[in-house]
Amino acid sequence: MVENKPKILYVDDEENNLIVFKSSFRRFYEIYTASSAADGLKIIQENDISVIITDQRMPGMTGIEFLKQLPEDLLAIRMILTGFSDVSAIIEAINSGKVYRYITKPWDKDELKMTIDNALEALTLRKNNQALVQELKDINEQLEQKVVERTAELEQALEEINVQNNELEELNATKDKFFSIVAHDLRSPISALAGFSEILAGNGKQLPPEKVAEYSKELNKSVKNVLSLIENLLTWAYSQMNKANLNPTEVDVNAVIEKILTQLAAVAGNKNINLEMDLADGLKVYADEDHLKLVLRNLISNAIKFTEPGGKVSVTTKAIDKSKAEIVVADTGVGMSIEKLTTLFNIGDNQSTKGTAGEKGTGLGLILCKEFVEKNSGSIEVASLKGMGTTFTVTLNQP
Repeated sequence: MVENKPKILYVDDEENNLIVFKSSFRRFYEIYTASSAADGLKIIQENDISVIITDQRMPGMTGIEFLKQLPEDLLAIRMILTGFSDVSAIIEAINSGKVYRYITKPWDKDELKMTIDNALEALTLRKNNQALVQELKDINEQLEQKVVERTAELEQALEEINVQNNELEELNATKDKFFSIVAHDLRSPISALAGFSEILAGNGKQLPPEKVAEYSKELNKSVKNVLSLIENLLTWAYSQMNKANLNPTEVDVNAVIEKILTQLAAVAGNKNINLEMDLADGLKVYADEDHLKLVLRNLISNAIKFTEPGGKVSVTTKAIDKSKAEIVVADTGVGMSIEKLTTLFNIGDNQSTKGTAGEKGTGLGLILCKEFVEKNSGSIEVASLKGMGTTFTVTLNQP
């Protein structure tokens, strides 16, 4: 096995000194010699030199000047051979950290070997220190990276907590709205039910037939109001809990509209409101049919509800290019103010409003419309002026 000896460079302009040095130490080290600073620099560039020993007094360049030309990151130990007359300059070089130590001429072989061995130990320590510094630097960079990653994780967790807090706040607002609706909007029709049923139960036999018919009619109206309110409340509650199933299919939108208009014809007729439709032939949309029915029933019912007797409600459909379908529900009713329009789809701000014939609602119908249209990848827009009617436009995807 070949032993890797430390590489020592000796620079001196006197050839005899180079020969003596090499013969003295070649058994212990791999010796390189150079008779000039230029030759020494070339050897250093081409070899991994551990210790550099240079004569101080050389023609054209001193030993200190030679050592100053070495690369800053070179780890090799630097030593100078000198006479006593140069000691002050060399001590200055040692103090500046450029030179490990100086050796006086003439040198003793054993003392010089001991000095070289000490220099090699110093080099080993220097390399170990450098490796330790690099290791600490790497660890520090890893720690910094972990801090960055952990900070990002904490920021993400904080963002998720904020989102959850916002959702909780919205749920609390939703809950408050729910109880407000139950307490306010259901009270009136249920009170009417209780009142009229009490009259009929207690005095039904004494009442004339026309009064019994009148009270029965009011009872029926209150029952329908309660049923409508409860249906919307339950649908809305399921929607808030994400339990409203979404099953999009190809839907014949014209057939849905025609069926709803037929169902609401009697309600419109009682208010002397004309129902009109202008439907594009064969138009289909890709949506959940139950959602679509709820949306259109709410929009058309609202249009009838807020239109004065003798007015008109129209439903039109048309294709927008080959990918979208547009459904427009327009009325000639009471319209809405700008303030009302800005909060129309906000559950916290939306309050139920009586229709032109005193019809009541929960204020949830339009909120459900918006939620269900958006669940089906569509959009809903409204345009209205006070006293000039209202137009709702629903846009959905074609299959």
